[in-house]
Amino acid sequence: MTYELWVLVLTSIMLLVLYLMQGMYTTVKAPQWGVGARDDTRAPSVFAGRAERTVRNHIEAMMVFAPLVLVAHQIGVSNSLTVWGAGLFLGGRLLFVPLYLLGVSYLRTLVWFAGVIGTGLIGYALLTA
Repeated sequence: MTYELWVLVLTSIMLLVLYLMQGMYTTVKAPQWGVGARDDTRAPSVFAGRAERTVRNHIEAMMVFAPLVLVAHQIGVSNSLTVWGAGLFLGGRLLFVPLYLLGVSYLRTLVWFAGVIGTGLIGYALLTA
């Protein structure tokens, strides 16, 4: 398996961990609502709101990253650009998640942009292959 595919697997596992963390936090803070149908809306706590937005952001990032990695794998493109791109994406996501959950501004945005650059490198490698 290529490095890029390993990064895709790891970021998918990160998403699973984020889902579990968000769900468990919701269930612990409001057990009846958390395990119920959630028909009534509740304003999330600050942390729960951040967790929800972090999950959403991770999904959005993977919606661009994953297809590029899969196409690169399918057509046999694995080079320094795709490896660096995948590494930047993974590093960016690993740093972004705790920064977002802790409410760190500015630095969080710079780290997020590193992941975008990584995704862009993979796209560029595909376009120039």
